Amino acid sequence: MASATYLDNLKAALPGILLVPIDQWGRDAGPIDDSAMHEGPEEHAAIRQAVAAGEMGIQTLIGATRARPQVQADLWFPTFEAMFAETGEEPTRLSIALDKPANSTLGAPVGDPFRMGQIISQEIDATAQGYRAQVNHSLFAGDRATPGFDYYRVTMEAAAQLFFEALRFIVPGKATCGELVDHYAATAEELGAEGRSGVVLHSSGIGNLSRPRLGPANSRGEQDIVLAPGMTFDFKPAIRMKRSAAEDLGRQNRVVQVGDHVLVTEGGAVRLGSRELVSIATLE
Repeated sequence: MASATYLDNLKAALPGILLVPIDQWGRDAGPIDDSAMHEGPEEHAAIRQAVAAGEMGIQTLIGATRARPQVQADLWFPTFEAMFAETGEEPTRLSIALDKPANSTLGAPVGDPFRMGQIISQEIDATAQGYRAQVNHSLFAGDRATPGFDYYRVTMEAAAQLFFEALRFIVPGKATCGELVDHYAATAEELGAEGRSGVVLHSSGIGNLSRPRLGPANSRGEQDIVLAPGMTFDFKPAIRMKRSAAEDLGRQNRVVQVGDHVLVTEGGAVRLGSRELVSIATLE
């Protein structure tokens, strides 16, 4: 990395030199990010380890809601500790939000008050051997009789359906990231849901080499990248149902998110997680 001034001076001193960017948008992501997107078996093994650590984080988070937490931080710290103990590496990201989009706390423990009936969303990005892999699973604080559960259940079922529809849509070596995202948006509309994903496809990778990443309404510079065998990414629908389809307790329906890490193989796309992608009432 160099400053713009340095590059200008270098070009002036070497007028015959052609400087080529190593990272770029479009179907060809450049020699660094493009090679990081297409991973081998050893890398897949590290990513699977990170996925397992993330799922342990979700289980720990469920247990932490039963210990009478006062604030979000009472959930964040035990979840972080469990993930760190599983891999020996700090999670790349752990963002937990109460009745808000998962990333709204920006990966920090905060003092937001905890109460029953909340929807607990998160971006859990565990790290193993330097490789990150994200999972997502909104939880309901309470049991099935707690007000708000019915809306959460309906929305979680729709989000899970969107996830599995995405897996079925992927044709390895042919489908592009943009086609997948557009299919997700169209299917959400058919289900009576509003897609609230800023980024719905988020690649894994070593360090911060986490391309491609895009969503229905932004980050479309990588829509032409083909989903090829060897690629892994988190696909994470975040939706809220339209009021005509399901009504929440408040004046505005809440967002529910579910996501799992996906590996593209020669025969199709498979998920790397093992938990059930279903509604979870934490007190049951």
